[in-house]
Amino acid sequence: MRKLNTSDIFNFCRLVKATDAREQLRSIVTAVAKKKDGGEPVDVTQVGVDGVLAVIEAAVEPKAEALVYKFLAGPLECTAEDVAAMELDALLHALKEIAEANNLTTFFGSVSGILGKD
Repeated sequence: MRKLNTSDIFNFCRLVKATDAREQLRSIVTAVAKKKDGGEPVDVTQVGVDGVLAVIEAAVEPKAEALVYKFLAGPLECTAEDVAAMELDALLHALKEIAEANNLTTFFGSVSGILGKD
C-alpha cells in the first residue's frame, strides 16, 4: 500500500463529480465558511468526518462503483478488479490504513477551510 498522491486526487474528483458527493461537500464547505465568518470555532475533525461520510454515502451509487474501485486501486497498488473481489474484512482494514496514513479527516478539514475562504 502507498500513500495517496496527486493522481489519486483526480480519480477522487471524478468520483465526486459523478455522484451526489459534490453537493454534500459543498454544503459542508458552506457551513464551515459561515462559522468562520461568524467567528465561531471550526472542529476540523468533525468537518473531516462529515466529508468522508459524504463521499462514502455517494460512493454506494451504482454509477460510482467502478470509479470507487479505480480510485482505491491506486493506493492499494492493485487492479480495480482486485479491489472489487477483495474480502470485506481486508477492504475495511485497507480503508482504515489509507485514512490513517493520509490523515484524511484533517485533510478534509483543511480543504474545507481553504474552499471556505473568500
